[in-house]
Amino acid sequence: MSSSPAPGPRQRALVTALALVLLWGFGLRLWYASAELHGGRFWDERYGLENLHGLVIEGDPAPRNGYHPTLSYLPQGALLGAVAVVGKITGVDGLALYDPAAAARAGAPPGGFAVEGFTPLAFALCRLLQVFFGLASLILTYRIGERLFAGMLGLRAARWAGFAATLLLAASPWHVRQSAIYKPDILLLATTLLAFYWSLEALSNPPRLGRYLQAGLGIGLALASKYNGGPIALALAAGALVLGWHHRGHWKGLAAAGATAATTFLALHPFLLLRPELYAADFGQTLRHYERKAADAGEEGPLTAHALETLLSANYLGSVWGSVALGATILLALMWVRTLRRKAAPRPAPDSTDGLGTAVALGVFFVYPLTYPLLYSLSTDNPSPHNWLTLLPFACLAAGWLASRCGVALAVASPSLTAAVTVVAILAVVAPATATVYRYRVPTALDQALSILERELQPLAGRTVLV
Repeated sequence: MSSSPAPGPRQRALVTALALVLLWGFGLRLWYASAELHGGRFWDERYGLENLHGLVIEGDPAPRNGYHPTLSYLPQGALLGAVAVVGKITGVDGLALYDPAAAARAGAPPGGFAVEGFTPLAFALCRLLQVFFGLASLILTYRIGERLFAGMLGLRAARWAGFAATLLLAASPWHVRQSAIYKPDILLLATTLLAFYWSLEALSNPPRLGRYLQAGLGIGLALASKYNGGPIALALAAGALVLGWHHRGHWKGLAAAGATAATTFLALHPFLLLRPELYAADFGQTLRHYERKAADAGEEGPLTAHALETLLSANYLGSVWGSVALGATILLALMWVRTLRRKAAPRPAPDSTDGLGTAVALGVFFVYPLTYPLLYSLSTDNPSPHNWLTLLPFACLAAGWLASRCGVALAVASPSLTAAVTVVAILAVVAPATATVYRYRVPTALDQALSILERELQPLAGRTVLV
């Protein structure tokens, strides 16, 4: 057996940098998630906790509300269920997940649900899983960048592109927030990226049934996490339909993937068939809520413009990095058009493990960001900013591609300057995100004083407070 060559200095530098970014990203999210372990921090946590109350505390798998599919709370249900069993066996009071007395004080009927009844341990466990889902989405973003751009840049440069995309995603304030709050958005992001990565694997030649079944499983998981996960299937479908003209195996694989996705979705979310009225009522209530919010804010305009505005906002990428991502996306689109005009994709680089041609790879990459806003508009004209989260990694991947191209060009001129620029760029991305979480977790003396005054001087009516 021939042994693989030892990694060179650049490869070791990449592995070290990636490990440090992932460790920093995990720690930042864990620190942010560990604050205020109660129901008063994030309002939307109560919907998932209501279903967990029925599943874990009451032992009834039937959902209490239908705002999200069943997979949105099954991972937390499994973890809390395991802790509940251990607590019952050992009799350790510290493992209690729900306090009926606290729920009663909050106004819940005997045996009923109140978000205040869940203990800090329950909140910590629910949010801890969110942190891991956020970490998984970072790792998948790197793997997608490596896989997607290998044929365009070569494997080594593609890995740096994946690293740059991962760094940008890890530093996004909205990604940090969604990795802490217990709601399905970060699980949706992780499963969407998993489905996209497995779709890239399935579209490699020659087609293999097992890879298509795997892609179908990923699509089913994404859809069972949140209904917004459905459009990711279009990336696989578009690629398979194009490639199927040259090899019918892709069409057969696509049919198998569709059946697997449907089976996975219904197996994880059977209550959609058993209690459709619950999901129809709650989904309609969500749409009406979005409509009221949009009317109050006076928001108008196409959803594509809203998506771009959101990605350029300080909560997502900010004006600087968002503009870089937008410019990189335009350059990638121009590259795709030029490749299509040539009617032949460049052959993969010698060190590439990518089996996709450039035209197909870029086509698959653009399908989801282009179709998601269109399909979203079919359900509502009043978007919520958090529903653009699944587009964020694609913007980061485009920026990562551009950063890698620039890095390769700079390395030819001056390797030492390239290293210095890379370190400065990493610090410029990492520092603001760290400062944001630090300011939240370590409030100023003035913030603490105002909090104490607000709490101790209730009711505030008729009082004047001078600071």
